[in-house]
Amino acid sequence: MENKKIKFSDLFENFTGSGNINGKYWIVGLESGGEVNFKNPEDEAVKALNTNNIFNILEYFNDFNQETENKGFLGLEKKLLTFLNLSDFHVVKYSNNNEYFHYPRYGNVFRTNMFPLPLPDDKHETFLDKLPLYDKYFYFDQKFVEKYKILLFYKSLRINRMKKLIKVKPKYIFILYKNWGKGFINDFFNELFEDSYEKKETISEVDVFKGNKKTSPVISVFKQRGSDKNMKFYIESQVL
Repeated sequence: MENKKIKFSDLFENFTGSGNINGKYWIVGLESGGEVNFKNPEDEAVKALNTNNIFNILEYFNDFNQETENKGFLGLEKKLLTFLNLSDFHVVKYSNNNEYFHYPRYGNVFRTNMFPLPLPDDKHETFLDKLPLYDKYFYFDQKFVEKYKILLFYKSLRINRMKKLIKVKPKYIFILYKNWGKGFINDFFNELFEDSYEKKETISEVDVFKGNKKTSPVISVFKQRGSDKNMKFYIESQVL
């Protein structure tokens, strides 16, 4: 029955992130990582989705205390925390000897993504291809399907939700996905911080965006396959 499905607008509006939204640093990713293995009933995402409970699903997709895995986005995230001298607090080793990210609400870091559902990329055709898999759990109105973009038809819902949670603006926002570029920042962060961001310079492969207000955070956009040396130099010379 359609009325038993969760409204995707409700999920997206309440999808925030993990850690302290009023912390000094934000780490921003594209989506919740990896593809859901719908054929495996033991897949953690599948188990959360099968509860058909928005709070369980939000708890899963908002939780970034995942295994670090020294590769891809997660590897870049770990390196960033290391160069910020925060890895001792935000990377912990569990009893299974594996390392996991740790973003407590009282810390200095907020970790979030722009899109709650795991997808291989941000193309409209990819979303349409995967839509039948998620259609079992969510109700997507037709406007959403027709106008889908990475920031979604519902982005203003999420921005309004985050505005209510933000009491202190972050000092720095680190975007770990170079391909978003200026358009992405204009579409989301201009509205969130009520400012107008412009790319000011590129320092060691890192694109630096700044708003007109002194209180607005500096946005740094990193290459996913940039060099460790460049990331380390940028953090040490521009942030710390």
